[in-house]
Amino acid sequence: MREPFLHSIRRIVTQKISVKLALILGALIGVLIGSTGFVLMRVTQDILRKNVAASHREIAKQTAGEVSLFVSRPLELLTIVAQIIGRTHLEPPSQETILVEMSLRYPMFKEIFSVDSEGKERASSNPGHPVRDWSGDVSFQEAIKGNRFISPIRIGEDHLPYVRVAIPYWQAGKKAGV
Repeated sequence: MREPFLHSIRRIVTQKISVKLALILGALIGVLIGSTGFVLMRVTQDILRKNVAASHREIAKQTAGEVSLFVSRPLELLTIVAQIIGRTHLEPPSQETILVEMSLRYPMFKEIFSVDSEGKERASSNPGHPVRDWSGDVSFQEAIKGNRFISPIRIGEDHLPYVRVAIPYWQAGKKAGV
């Protein structure tokens, strides 16, 4: 088995120099073509990865824009309700009527509460449930400072995303509740 291999090597060595050069050039060209192909594949993969990442970023930006359009209307509605409650000095039963109507008309609101400046719940869109103390809740604490609070997106027990929003309201120029 070794003899045919050695015989073929002897035959190559004894051939003319032009044949040797042709063989060497052929091998060199093969190596160059192979390495160029490998480099081109790596560069192409990197370019594709960057393009896919850029496309994903663009999709995320567009989606965020659409979500902000969807969220802006409910925020406007809650702001208007807070202004009505603050300006009209409504008693809790009247506030509750407004909140129930809002939750029925706009089912995107799971629950709406009116909370006084001490954090005690005054009215709810869910009549009859136990009154809660919101004074320790971060949403109340931020809103009572005069800031609109919007929580990060969370997933509820029903596996649907939700956010908690707290908007302050004033009566006679003083913060009266959330």
